[in-house]
Amino acid sequence: MMLWLKKSVFLLAGLIFLSGPAVGATKLNFTMDWVIYAPHAYFYAAIENGYYKKAGLDVNIHRGFGSSDTIKKVGAKATDYGLADTGSLVIARTKGVKAKELGVAYARSPYEMVCLQSSGIKKAKDLVGKRLGTNQGTAVYTLFPAFAKGAGLDKNKVKWVFIQPAHIIPSLLGGKIDCAFVYANNRPIAINTVKKAKKGPTTVLAYADYGVNIYANGIITQDERIANNSAQVKKMVNASFRGIHWVVENPKKALDRILERFPALNRQNNKEALSVSLDLLLDADAKKHGIGFMTREKVKRTRDLMTTYMKLKTVVPLDDIYDMRFLPKLFPKRGSL
Repeated sequence: MMLWLKKSVFLLAGLIFLSGPAVGATKLNFTMDWVIYAPHAYFYAAIENGYYKKAGLDVNIHRGFGSSDTIKKVGAKATDYGLADTGSLVIARTKGVKAKELGVAYARSPYEMVCLQSSGIKKAKDLVGKRLGTNQGTAVYTLFPAFAKGAGLDKNKVKWVFIQPAHIIPSLLGGKIDCAFVYANNRPIAINTVKKAKKGPTTVLAYADYGVNIYANGIITQDERIANNSAQVKKMVNASFRGIHWVVENPKKALDRILERFPALNRQNNKEALSVSLDLLLDADAKKHGIGFMTREKVKRTRDLMTTYMKLKTVVPLDDIYDMRFLPKLFPKRGSL
């Protein structure tokens, strides 16, 4: 009887260990860039597969309200880590925010336009005289002159219609604009909505194809944490990118898991969004140096474009933008979705 009781106690203790956060684990808050959906499966995989727990971390994921807001929260220590846009980080550093990128999830620029072919738009030069819809102050609006330069288009020969984010796609369907600005991983929602409304085929114009291929969203934290708690930063980055590695190799399982966790998400839209996110992650540098790696040349290009088109008064030193010391070398093989 005593032996059975001891075995039962050990078994119960083991079950508690497996189901909950590790005893004495460091609690951390990780704020995303936007509302949770399939591309954030990377970090839920790190939780569900036990990568954070094994590293002694108890990570709580929170939805974001845009990269700029996430960066502010990280800078103010209102959250420990964030997923945020590199260009927005460059701007924030000129305003006194002390945070750096630790590895990039969107290595290819996600800035795009979805245009109705019924408006006569099949290539970039067809944008002359067309109505482009976005909300004011976004990267896609700010960097449009760089896109226009790469496309050989006069930036002044388009018409801007500023719309709140929730009204951009409805405005496209309603004929109020000819093109809607989107992030690539949200493109499926726009295209599938247009298809459902039977508004005809669309043309996608990606900034990355016109000279604006810069770094976007990656994992960030404070300079102070990097300097004073490098062991924790290394554990967080390592576990997070192991989660990303697993999703790359197991995208169908990752999609199923995120849909189980958030059943209100549309399967088709999120399947396509996850596929696009893998495209953004797995660029040539990821295949050469490992996922998440940021080259100095491309960091410089990102900084220089933001400095020029945001008319920043300070040129941020490159070493203030990113730190690759903590990134594991991972070379996942993309699985079938």
